[in-house]
Amino acid sequence: MRRRSTETERVRRINAAVKLVKRFRSSQKAIDWMREKYGISRPQAYRYVQEAAAIGKTLQVPEEKEAVMVKLPVGLIKEVRLLSEKMEESISGIITEAIRVYLKRNGT
Repeated sequence: MRRRSTETERVRRINAAVKLVKRFRSSQKAIDWMREKYGISRPQAYRYVQEAAAIGKTLQVPEEKEAVMVKLPVGLIKEVRLLSEKMEESISGIITEAIRVYLKRNGT
C-alpha cells in the first residue's frame, strides 16, 4: 500500500508542475515528466498538472513538521479541543500559533 504524500511533497510537486506547464506548454508532456520523475500514476500526475495550471504560480513550500510529545493539564487540553472545534482549526495549528506568539513576546 502506498503512503499518502506529505503537504511539503504535494506543494513541491505542484511547483514542479507549474514550471513544466510553462516550459512544455503541453499538459501531456508535463504529465509524462511528472510520472517518470516522481513514480506516480497518470491520474495523480494529471491532478498535479491541473492544479498547477489553475494556480498558475508556485506556492511557498511549508516547513517540515515533526511530532513532539508534551504533557499538558487535562483542563487545558479540554479548552484547546473546544477552541479547535469552535475555530475549525487543528489543535496542532492552535498550539503552533500559541508557541510562536510566546516566542515573539519573549524575544526569540
